[in-house]
Amino acid sequence: MYTSCTTVCPIQAAIFERVQLLLPDQTDRNIQLLSLSVDPTTDTPEALQAWLRKVRARAGWIAVAPAMKDLDELLKLFGQGRDAIENHATQVNIINRQGELIWRTLGLPSADSIADILRKV
Repeated sequence: MYTSCTTVCPIQAAIFERVQLLLPDQTDRNIQLLSLSVDPTTDTPEALQAWLRKVRARAGWIAVAPAMKDLDELLKLFGQGRDAIENHATQVNIINRQGELIWRTLGLPSADSIADILRKV
């Protein structure tokens, strides 16, 4: 995601907002939602915090951006290139407590499907 996106990022944010409503015990279960920026030059910590307020994120949902020196490695990890800012994916990745990727989408999943998987992790 990136904070100035006006296309898919607001939709994905709405999905995460719904996930938080579906999982009222999210923080008790140590489930962390992470919005990962692909624009570290613009998405400063202040911009990310303002974006989280705008999308009504609750406790248990954070947003971060990599250091510029780490951007290429991060994009490679998620199968993307430098064009990610313009053509970023709408992937949702679920990583278990052992750091293993257990679920990845290609498109926008429903909040219900995300919540169902998170309940099982």
